Amino acid sequence: MRAIGCILFLISCVSTQAQKTLREEYSQAIEEKQVAIAFLKTLQQMEQTPRIEGYQGAVKMISAKHWINPFKKLSYFKEGKQQLDNAIKKVPKDIELRYLRYGIQKNAPRFLNYSSNLEADKKMLTDKEYLKNTDEDLRERIEDIIDNF
Repeated sequence: MRAIGCILFLISCVSTQAQKTLREEYSQAIEEKQVAIAFLKTLQQMEQTPRIEGYQGAVKMISAKHWINPFKKLSYFKEGKQQLDNAIKKVPKDIELRYLRYGIQKNAPRFLNYSSNLEADKKMLTDKEYLKNTDEDLRERIEDIIDNF
């Protein structure tokens, strides 16, 4: 019985570390085009869960800023928006997906008209019930994004 508990703990740690790595890669993708391209390729090779689908959409949306061609920018943004919103529809209570969408909506240019979920996402991100079940890294990132806006 004790061995099963240790195995579950190790799986939990690996999962938490994998999530932290995803978040770090995402943060770097915001700033660097090559990282965004490589990260998107990596995500496309992973098992397609709603969270991975959400990250793919988010990376497409943020990587739109790296392109010069305005049609390509808009195409990437729209495709990513659809992917992220679809992922949230599949798991509407996933706080990490809401964190991704909140950050993008908060930073998206007004002309893209992508801000309809800001208040709902912010409410979820500041809800103590949702926050108590998240890992420390995500809680810190949520607090940072809320405090900076």
